[in-house]
Amino acid sequence: MLIDAHVHMYPGVDRNAFLSAAAANLAIAGQRAGVDTGPCVLLMTETPHETGFDDLSAGSGVPAGWRVELFPDDPLAIRLHGPGAQTLLLVAGRQIVSAERLEVLIIGYRDAMLDGQPLDDVLAALRNEERCAILPWGAGKWLGARGARIAALVSAGLPPGVFLGDNGGRPVGWPAPAGFGAAGLVLPGSDPLPISGGWRDVGSYGFYLPGAVDPARPTQSIMDALLALTHQPKIIGRRVGIPGFIARQIRLRVS
Repeated sequence: MLIDAHVHMYPGVDRNAFLSAAAANLAIAGQRAGVDTGPCVLLMTETPHETGFDDLSAGSGVPAGWRVELFPDDPLAIRLHGPGAQTLLLVAGRQIVSAERLEVLIIGYRDAMLDGQPLDDVLAALRNEERCAILPWGAGKWLGARGARIAALVSAGLPPGVFLGDNGGRPVGWPAPAGFGAAGLVLPGSDPLPISGGWRDVGSYGFYLPGAVDPARPTQSIMDALLALTHQPKIIGRRVGIPGFIARQIRLRVS
């Protein structure tokens, strides 16, 4: 599987352009990394303001030339078939913000009920439900007390199914956060920004996950594969350069 683990489909985005970019970018990233081209997977990390997964699942806003395939035994995943044999597997997920203002990406989840809760309570709830989660790095978001909280969590040992996350917006040459080395496993994603043209980044950064996808229950098979990881999966794609990082941050703050 070629996986982008941090995906937002913002309101108003051209969905045909978005989906086409995701399929093309992941395929190119896999080829450049020299890995077998497998299913291209987007782990959706939607906020309550994003409804892309639910819309497409209901057949709403499906771009011309694309077809949605549902999984009767797995309502948390859909497969999209596009022009030129493009295929994408989308898995539902939420991005919530804990009481400590730390982002948590929950895989295979559609509720927002954990938003605003203390991080320990969020992780305990996910552990009880046997769900996977990612604590993603973000520019300026792991500084001060928030950075210390991440460091303490990593030092104590991340709970099973909880990973740190890198994103394509961390510029090339930027030192990796100290927690990455200590955590051992880091799951990258593109984290496209809500700026004009931000959709071009989707699928440009992620990882290769060996193993077959259950054709009936893809969400559970992906979570099982993540839980079975014992070493860092192969990273695919590219992060932005310093000029691209600066340009994106300026545009984000202006918008």
